[in-house]
Amino acid sequence: MSASPLVSFVIPAYNCAGVLEQCLASIRAQDYPAEAVEILILDGGSTDATRAVAERFGCRVLDNPHVIHPLGRPIGFRAARGELLCCLDSDNILDGTDWLRRMLAPFDDPDICAAEPLWYRARSEDSVPTRYCAAIGGDDPVAVYLGYYDRFSAVTGDWTGAPRVEEDRGGYIKAVFTDSGRIPPLGANGFIVRRDDLMSVPHDPFLHVDVAHRLVKAGRNAMAKVRVGVVHVHAGDAEAFVRKKRRRVMRRVDREVEAFYSYHFGPRDWLRLFGRAFLVVPVWLDALRVRREDPGLGLFHLAMTYRVLGLYCAVKLFGRFLGGGNAYERV
Repeated sequence: MSASPLVSFVIPAYNCAGVLEQCLASIRAQDYPAEAVEILILDGGSTDATRAVAERFGCRVLDNPHVIHPLGRPIGFRAARGELLCCLDSDNILDGTDWLRRMLAPFDDPDICAAEPLWYRARSEDSVPTRYCAAIGGDDPVAVYLGYYDRFSAVTGDWTGAPRVEEDRGGYIKAVFTDSGRIPPLGANGFIVRRDDLMSVPHDPFLHVDVAHRLVKAGRNAMAKVRVGVVHVHAGDAEAFVRKKRRRVMRRVDREVEAFYSYHFGPRDWLRLFGRAFLVVPVWLDALRVRREDPGLGLFHLAMTYRVLGLYCAVKLFGRFLGGGNAYERV
């Protein structure tokens, strides 16, 4: 691979001017040749200053008539010129000016088809949900307990529960996934993939876990977890966090999002989780681990674990009475 390969950032956006400005500023601050960075914004018809912000940062702005992420991102892939494509969201902020350079290092190994940050990061000024999700390595404590996460978690001391073979290469971990039926939720929030590999598998609509599954199943099962972070800005308070989680759980239960890949959790997985919750003490110990990561999050972990677990139970039992949601979120 060339010393400075062209990288195309593909970012869907809708009425997100404030956070998009932070996202784009973090890209433009990279210690990487500006001429080797292309930014494409897929605008879903924003009525705020989203387009103006994108144009001010020198982005190519394309219309996304579908509005939603999964149908909009492939528009950007088709228009992109880079040999490497970065799937970034408008609410992602790169952690450090050397982020891109470090993320590209694994691609010197031709076996590695994609790379992803090892950590979610949070800043002191970020909301409690943003800091919490960074600490547990995902946006759902139930999913983390079930092993379905893809960033380092203070709860487990690991970055995924999926089977894989690892090789520590200093700046990154080379992970070879050994079971295409059990992979982490890869493919979002700073995921960089070789263009040729992405184009070799179905990717429209772009449901990120589907695409990662197809890559692994096609034999491109070596990916890098790079020792860098990315900020993923979440809801401003606990109630907004729970409302967003409820919408996502409803879509899973109602099968409104027809994903090709599904991580199957068996009765034993759920029994272990419920046993942990009912014993209480294990969840308290996990809360202490989260508290060591961020002193303000211990009680929040306790509250969210039981609220989200209760939410899963309620939706599973009474979902048809709670009302559905849109198949995809706008952003």
